[in-house]
Amino acid sequence: MTSETLPQAYRVRIPEELQPALDALPEEARTALLAALFERAMQPAASGATTPHLEPLQVSGLQAELERDPVHARLTLVALRAAFATAAASTPSAPALVVQESAQAAWERAGAL
Repeated sequence: MTSETLPQAYRVRIPEELQPALDALPEEARTALLAALFERAMQPAASGATTPHLEPLQVSGLQAELERDPVHARLTLVALRAAFATAAASTPSAPALVVQESAQAAWERAGAL
């Protein structure tokens, strides 16, 4: 794939494992996160990257990690946690569940649920 064939926009994908954590967010934070995801999906890959790569996203007190896949024109939410929560284990076996638990625990402590 050459830089001339890179996608102009990306499809946003939210894995099923992260949906409960997203649904548990306060409406304002959820709306801001979704808006930021779709805004990022309209941006081209940084420096003409042609392989999948991770990108951080911080919005409304949340830290998210996105995987941008230029080959499949897909932007996937791969991690979500409260900005003040400790970083979740980054093992590829089950990061979504660990991140979901960490985020949910932080939101419960903050009284958001």
